[in-house]
Parts: sequence; C-alpha cells; structure tokens
Amino acid sequence: MNENPLVSIIMPAYNAEDTIKESIESVIEQTYTNWELIVINDGSTDKTLELVKSFNDERIVLLEQENLGVVNARNNGLKYSKGDLIAFLDSDDLWLKLKLEIQLEFMKNNNLQFSYTKSYSFSSDAKNTKEAFKFINLGFEDKEEILIYDFIPTLTVMVHRFIIDDIGYFDTELKAAEDWDLWIRILQKYKVGFKEEYLSKYRVTGTGLSGDLHKHFIEEEKVFKKHNYLYNDVTYEYRVWFSNKKQAIISLQNKDYFTFIKYFSKLILLPNLLIKFISLKYIR
Repeated sequence: MNENPLVSIIMPAYNAEDTIKESIESVIEQTYTNWELIVINDGSTDKTLELVKSFNDERIVLLEQENLGVVNARNNGLKYSKGDLIAFLDSDDLWLKLKLEIQLEFMKNNNLQFSYTKSYSFSSDAKNTKEAFKFINLGFEDKEEILIYDFIPTLTVMVHRFIIDDIGYFDTELKAAEDWDLWIRILQKYKVGFKEEYLSKYRVTGTGLSGDLHKHFIEEEKVFKKHNYLYNDVTYEYRVWFSNKKQAIISLQNKDYFTFIKYFSKLILLPNLLIKFISLKYIR
C-alpha cells in the first residue's frame, strides 16, 4: 500500500437536505486528508444539490443522475472514482474525525485489503449513541458466517480498488441488501479484517420501519437464493433460522400476531439451533 493512498468516498444522496451537510462536514473534518468525496445526486427534488455545491472544496466531486436508486448511484460513484481504496458513507450517516487515519493504519500494519469497524447508532433527536451493530461469532470462517447474516456495516468498510475491479460492483437487480451480496462475493475469495473501534455513526430513522424491514427481508431472501450453491447443511439451517426469526420480528412489529405465531413456532421446532442461539442478544 502507498504511504499516502487516495481514498475515494462514495456518497449517494436522494432528498437529503436535512442531513447531507453534516455528513459532508464529517468527511472534511477527517485528520487524513488525501481523499475524494464523490456525491451522487440521485434525482433529488429538494435542496440537496444546492447544499453540495455550497462546499468550496476541490476534493468534493458532484455527479448527477436521474432517480435510479442507491445501488445504481453507488456503482456510478465507483466507476468515476480514482482512489487506491474505496470507502462508503451515506448522506445521513457520520464519521468520527479519526476514521480514515485509524483504519488506514490498521490495514497497513496488518497487510489487509478489506476491513470494517464498529459503529454507533443515533437518532436525530437523541443526545446519546449506542452500538449500531453487535458482532457475534458463530464459530465459522468469515466466508461461511457472511452467508448467514450481514455483519459488515457499509459505512465502516474500506476496501482496495483491485478487489472491486476483480469481484465486480453492486448488483443492480437488488433494491436492498446489495451490500450483503457484495460482501458474500468478496469473502469467498478475500479475507476481511475487523478493527474493534467505534469510528462512525449510523443514523436511525423511525419512518416506515416495519415496512422497510419487510422490503429489506424480501431482498435478503433474493441474496440467499442467489448464493444458495455456497451453503452446506449447517450454514443453510442457520440461515433459515435467521429468516424465520426476522419474519417473526416483522410480524410482531406489524401486530400480525397470527403470522408471528407461525414463524415463532418454526423457531422452537429447531431445538438444537435454539440451544446454540439462546444466549445471543442480537440477530440482525
């Protein structure tokens, strides 16, 4: 790795006037300064475009496209990017000031080409932060564990360009869970390093939460089917268990108690898995 590599930061934005200024500022405030921020305006109809243009920083690049969605926007940003490494930050999330510096040093010291870190979560009206993603060890290798659930928060990722060039971009057939799909593809060939440090903040919004969970679940199932050939009997059982638990949670949030009982009953019919998972506090 070069001593001072260029990091390309991909930021898709759609109607983000309430949050994008703060997100861009969290990049500008980075202690590591050799970066380019590629903002892809995905057909916004609010003041997103105006706010991006208000920044007088030659490292910020603005791309515009019609409203094609976040997956297409990220891919367009990747195509335009020039960095040796790639990082991702959505237009409502934030980085801590040392994010790039610490993660780059971690990758150099450990000869890594792909890494992720811990992240906080927060809401716009909350003063305190909490852990956004809890990491559990299922006793598998990374390439097997990633088949069961997405444990890599996109806003924490840093990856060498050659990996993206080798594996390919985000799958435009997916409307969500496209990041999980990409991590699955990458980890079948490359290792990932985990820096156990909080270096970002994931913004949680309450708008349409149950509906969003259901839509995301549908796309996750598409990813599951796409990579079905990679599963062995054990990882397949674990993934089915995760799917049933998610459906139970979504049904409960939607107050669909009949469906909740249906999926909850499937969970308790898998006693061996239940014993293994009974001590876990979180399943994403």
